[in-house]
Amino acid sequence: YNKYFKSLERIAFTENISYNQAKRAYAVMSKDVNDDSVIEVPSVFKLKIEEDRADVAPCAEIYWCQQTEEGTVHLISHEAVSFSYKFSFDIPAEWDGKFTAHTNHDENEVTFYTWNKVKIGDELLKIRITDKNTQEIPEGYKSLAENESRVYSYKVPETSDKMILGDDEIIGAFELMQ
Repeated sequence: YNKYFKSLERIAFTENISYNQAKRAYAVMSKDVNDDSVIEVPSVFKLKIEEDRADVAPCAEIYWCQQTEEGTVHLISHEAVSFSYKFSFDIPAEWDGKFTAHTNHDENEVTFYTWNKVKIGDELLKIRITDKNTQEIPEGYKSLAENESRVYSYKVPETSDKMILGDDEIIGAFELMQ
């Protein structure tokens, strides 16, 4: 009993949080994310957007952590998720706390930006979602993945920013959801 419920604990990052940590920004199910037979409970947040941006919706930010027998917390996975377009993107360590991501349904795209705790900065990555049967990959985009109805493609801005990811990093971080 105790071991079972301990495996379902939601791990708090800090004791000094003034809001309800049990309340989730999105409905995300607990699961075993690292195949160790322990169910991890996610910490789920909405990524930040500027208040005057009615044309976009924030993506979800999910932290999958595990508590060790000694009581220390260790991060298993940190991802941004677009539930609308059914994909997740593993966040690289150099982006932690320095990015945001928005879904623009009018343009069928998810855009990642730098974030300086107040407003959007430079674009880091754009993922475009097109209909598999009626649309082609837009010019300047590279193929990323596809499912039965959609094609996912991406492009990065031409800049020397240290936070820009390479093709292999983008492909490795992207995952379609069921």
